[in-house]
Amino acid sequence: MNISYDRKRRDPTREGQMKVPYAPAKRALSNFKWRLTLLVVLSPFLYFGGKMVYSMFVAPSSGFVMLDIQKYQSPAESLVQKINVEIGQQIEAGDLLITLEDRQIESELVRLQAAREDLLAASDTDQGSGEYLLKQKKLALEAVAYQRSGFENISFLFQRGAATIAEKKTAFSQLNGARLQLNSAEHALSQWAERQQSSPERIRKMPEYRQLQEKIAQLEQEKMRLSVYSTSPGQVTEINVAQGQVLPKGEELIAVARQDKQIIASFISPNHLARVQLGEIADVVFPSGKVIKGRVQYNPRITGRLPAYLATPMLGRQRMVIVHLTPLEPIPPEESIDGLPVDVNFISFARQFIERVKNIFVPFS
Repeated sequence: MNISYDRKRRDPTREGQMKVPYAPAKRALSNFKWRLTLLVVLSPFLYFGGKMVYSMFVAPSSGFVMLDIQKYQSPAESLVQKINVEIGQQIEAGDLLITLEDRQIESELVRLQAAREDLLAASDTDQGSGEYLLKQKKLALEAVAYQRSGFENISFLFQRGAATIAEKKTAFSQLNGARLQLNSAEHALSQWAERQQSSPERIRKMPEYRQLQEKIAQLEQEKMRLSVYSTSPGQVTEINVAQGQVLPKGEELIAVARQDKQIIASFISPNHLARVQLGEIADVVFPSGKVIKGRVQYNPRITGRLPAYLATPMLGRQRMVIVHLTPLEPIPPEESIDGLPVDVNFISFARQFIERVKNIFVPFS
């Protein structure tokens, strides 16, 4: 057996007594290749190991924004008079969305309002007719006096035999005609006097005026019911009619996404079911990076396949547990889009424990 007593080489830049200048570069390249190979070999283990550590603190899931879409319909056969909103417009409760009208109601309303105005203006229009009625009565009195004088003369001549019975009857008939004209003039004058004593306040108490008012109020209510008002704040998402369009009863007019009923629908793996019970808090991450808190509405009771636009190559469209969350903060208006994909991260028990410990020591720091 040969025993070598050569010392171990400590300087990689020398081969015996000869200096090798390219040795440092060769050594760095070898180290790089080795580390790269090691990284490639260990990368799957690092990925799954990191995912396991991450899952100790967060249970990730995919979801989307789900808005309560409220659709408004035509209350009766009507005509679209005016559209008062646009798609994308923010509205408040009580805002007028679409003005509808019924031509029959409109014409009847105009007729009744004109009759009411005529009734109120009756006393004013009769002012000029008073003098005319007085003149008619004066002429009627003169005619009665004239016919009475003529009848008396004919009667005197009849008694003397100078007039016939036919002439007497004719004179009497003319006297009665004059008396009838006098009675008619006196009646018209008395009615005019009564109308002059009727003030607008007294006219409003008349049964005829009250009936007109009741009919007008009823038609006004029917007209108000035709117009469509918003019942809650939200954003207009659809307008399905055009101005001037004739609508049947029940025709869909407009759709509004309610701002007071925003929900986050999340699809989470059944393995994390224990973390999504009633009242649990989760982080909702929007595409813009905005993060808000959400609370689980109720204990999950249904499952469903992951929607195609949320599926990934690794997960596919697996059957997931559907969880509904109520946002604890308002969703930003630019993110308030029905079906907008979001990431939902449920807090794990380990993270909850860390947060509780942190909250204990924060006051003493």
